[in-house]
Amino acid sequence: MATKYKKDTDYQALIEQAAARGDYQTAAKLEQQRNAKIEGEGLSYKTTADYAGWLDKTDYGEQIRSAVASGGSKQTVADLLEQRMDKAGSTRGMEQWVRDDIYDLAMDYLLQAPQLPAYESSYQSRIDGLLARLMDRGAFRYAYEEDPLYQAYARTYQREGRRAGQDAIGLAAQNTGGYASSYASAAAQQAAGYYGSKQADKIPELYKLAYDIWLDEGEQEIAQLGVLSDLEQQEYDRYRDRIEDLQAEADREYARYMDELEAERQAEALAYDRGRDALADARYEQEWQYQLYRDGVADARYEAQQAAKAAKSTGSGRTSASARTAAKAEGAADEGAEGDIQILGLTGLYTEDEAEALVLAGIAERIRSGKKTRYKLASVS
Repeated sequence: MATKYKKDTDYQALIEQAAARGDYQTAAKLEQQRNAKIEGEGLSYKTTADYAGWLDKTDYGEQIRSAVASGGSKQTVADLLEQRMDKAGSTRGMEQWVRDDIYDLAMDYLLQAPQLPAYESSYQSRIDGLLARLMDRGAFRYAYEEDPLYQAYARTYQREGRRAGQDAIGLAAQNTGGYASSYASAAAQQAAGYYGSKQADKIPELYKLAYDIWLDEGEQEIAQLGVLSDLEQQEYDRYRDRIEDLQAEADREYARYMDELEAERQAEALAYDRGRDALADARYEQEWQYQLYRDGVADARYEAQQAAKAAKSTGSGRTSASARTAAKAEGAADEGAEGDIQILGLTGLYTEDEAEALVLAGIAERIRSGKKTRYKLASVS
């Protein structure tokens, strides 16, 4: 929908008045109307967007707060911050929001360490199992009757003892013609006792063997724990190297982003300064041209007064065209010495002739207000 405007309204003056009282929303709407007037009337003035940001309802500050609170990506926060700074930096009346508490919040978030993967050990469960076994071993304990090896020896020696006793009884029976004797019984007991003592002699040997096995198992588990611990350390070192690489890359990305942002800020500031310089130069040139015109008007008035006086001094009967022109000029000069016409945008009062001369020179323009003719500086739109 096209923006409506009034041809005779001085929008620039209204914009400045609205901005002076801090009503930037109104200034933005008036700026829209001014631009529409310039384009619609084919005026030579440049359109502006000094207050356009006030018409943009996007609340980048709230979006930044939401992104930070929800743990959004840093790229999202960086993009929102850049858009907010661009809007505030290019809009009059928003300069205080370029670097405020929202800026600090976003920068603190961007400077945080990046979200890095957590360390997960491939060996920790095995290390924990070995440690648990080592801690639960307790002191060495040996019960020979529970030792399977001792039990095997016992069965062997008992069997051999019985066999030796039977052999002794059989041998004694042969010597006595097949009759049992106390000698045979004693011989059998002696043979069984021999194997019984050999069985008992195995206990210290088996105790030492069991103790050595117990020690070897502990040492093996400790050795395994050492190997796993070394592997764990190597894996963790690789993880730390990866984290440092990710952190370094994040730092480089952030530095590049800040460099680009600063370069954009400097370019925008330079363009703004150049625009302001061009505007100042244009105003100076306009004021200079107007001053030249004022000097010309003053010179013309002085010459008219001198011509009128000269005409009077040469005699009252002379009615030449030059005399009538001089008299008219004198009357205009005398009567218009204190003008009563105000030209909007200029100081002082002007005669109608002076005002019309300014219109012809392109410095002022007429404004129709009912049956009256008013004037304003042509540069005010």
